[in-house]
Amino acid sequence: MCSKFRTGTISKLAGYTYPTLHKGARWYVDFFAFDPARKEMRHKRYYIADYLKRDAKKRRAAEIIEVLTKQLMQGWNPWVTSDDARDFVLFEDCLNRYLEYVERMDRAKTRSCYRSRVKVLHEYIDSRVIPIQYVYQYDSSFCNDFLDWIFLDRECSPRTRNNYRSWLYGFAEFMVGRRFIKVNPVEHIRIMPEHEKYRKDLTPEMMTKDDHISAERRQTFLSRLHDAVLYTHPSRRT
Repeated sequence: MCSKFRTGTISKLAGYTYPTLHKGARWYVDFFAFDPARKEMRHKRYYIADYLKRDAKKRRAAEIIEVLTKQLMQGWNPWVTSDDARDFVLFEDCLNRYLEYVERMDRAKTRSCYRSRVKVLHEYIDSRVIPIQYVYQYDSSFCNDFLDWIFLDRECSPRTRNNYRSWLYGFAEFMVGRRFIKVNPVEHIRIMPEHEKYRKDLTPEMMTKDDHISAERRQTFLSRLHDAVLYTHPSRRT
């Protein structure tokens, strides 16, 4: 079977049948292996040279079966090239590996924050008609859709949306560093403009606008406001 992280561990991702020799007009060894791209078992066949004599064909078939069986048990898949092998690691397995990484971080606040981000990501994945399955599906489209879901469906602020973008970028860097994906899909996703807080100086007219406020209360407010300004801006003290 295909390995979970290319380490030889048996995975639930894919399967295969053991190679078998077939004799006839042409001798060949065949087996079935799961193609993750098509999500189906596909037939693979290796022909034995016709010019070989019968005994030589048997020896050659035995060699092919031995090599193929060993490779399949070690995680080799004929439908997945070496460059793309990790593309078909289960996304959930990758998330679990990331959480193991998070648990080794020093700050408890950071660990809690990142666990919360993963929890929200799980919520989004569960809401999709076709949930993400493999790490190669973690692309710019998926990340953009997730951020739109954060901003529109959850009605979060632009700042919260941007915070999730920053987290997605860091998670993608984790995946790139471990060769689960080749490029960071968040790199070209733009940061949403955040409205700056607008502060307007108080004028005498604004201070006397509410006539129902007693003079005593107004004076108390002005006194406290004056003290606060001097406390936060020591340079204004005279």
